[in-house]
Amino acid sequence: MQKPGNEITIRPLQPDDVRAIYDLLKPSFVIGDIPYDPGIELSMFSDWLARRNPEIHRFVAVADGEITGLLRLTHKSSHRLNHSGSIVIAARARSHYEETRQALLAAALDLADNWLNLYRLEVEVLNDSKIDIDYFQSIGFEVEGTRLIGAFRQGKWLDHICMARLRFNPQWSDSSQMTASVEADVKPVNPRRQIEDIEIRPARIGDAIAFYDMLCDPAICRTTLQLPSQEIRQTEERLMESHSWLHRFTAVADGEIVGSIILAEVQSRGHQHIARIGMKVHSAYWRLGIGSLLMISVTDLADNWLNTTRIELDVNTDNPAGIHLYQKFGSVIEGTKRLHGYGDGRWADSHFMDRIQKE
Repeated sequence: MQKPGNEITIRPLQPDDVRAIYDLLKPSFVIGDIPYDPGIELSMFSDWLARRNPEIHRFVAVADGEITGLLRLTHKSSHRLNHSGSIVIAARARSHYEETRQALLAAALDLADNWLNLYRLEVEVLNDSKIDIDYFQSIGFEVEGTRLIGAFRQGKWLDHICMARLRFNPQWSDSSQMTASVEADVKPVNPRRQIEDIEIRPARIGDAIAFYDMLCDPAICRTTLQLPSQEIRQTEERLMESHSWLHRFTAVADGEIVGSIILAEVQSRGHQHIARIGMKVHSAYWRLGIGSLLMISVTDLADNWLNTTRIELDVNTDNPAGIHLYQKFGSVIEGTKRLHGYGDGRWADSHFMDRIQKE
């Protein structure tokens, strides 16, 4: 790819670019997140750059024979999110910055619109970078919210302005399909109003069948990013995963598994203060306090054992019960992702929320 009328050329990343990219990132201005710090060794950086992921597309900008920028576009592979992607740009601050940024963005939009057919493209910009915020707005990106203390760089906490560009989809002939602003119409079935005994414990491999039954429930799928078509082997494989950064609790009521929650610590550099949570409760046990018990367990772990500063999550805007639960435990709405996911026959907007541990 090449930007007309400019000496900057855009091409895919090549193995021999490793040293040039390594040197580029030291003085660069980065839009988004690249796992780099001044102490990373070249061999470690080379290993990261060499990892291939079909979701990730990487390009470099070349001016006068020198690499002046890097673009990474991540195309989300989840079936319910594969209409969207996110971009990260690193451009050398001391020379060719404006030209490099514009050429990389032109390449990103061409790839997203004309090759990947993405309808949603996301980017995060530092809150003090008004020039970049204004530039993204000039090419169709809109501010959706702010992630407080989203990263730690150069000795300070940084807030990120979350922006997205939506591209028209012919299926959106009815504008009401473009948002999920209606009240959730999923009702609990056969509610159990009295529970004799409730236990919150770590997840076990033997929980797979009960987890699978919950994940196949359309009511659960609607409020998560799951699909009702997944097979039990996928659930078993997930429970077999064991990582020091992954923490899972199970809710057991009267001997029956009725809910679960996951807390995953973010591992990338500058983000170890962040963890993400995801929760599901069997629809027959909604509105009986199971979600609160799961949240008590996971916030205790985050606050008193892991010293997690920021817990973040996404929740559909048409899930008022979920929003209320998270707010009850200190989460606040930071913004709204438009057309975040597709499922149950509708496009769903999602709030992104955070809970910040107070000093």
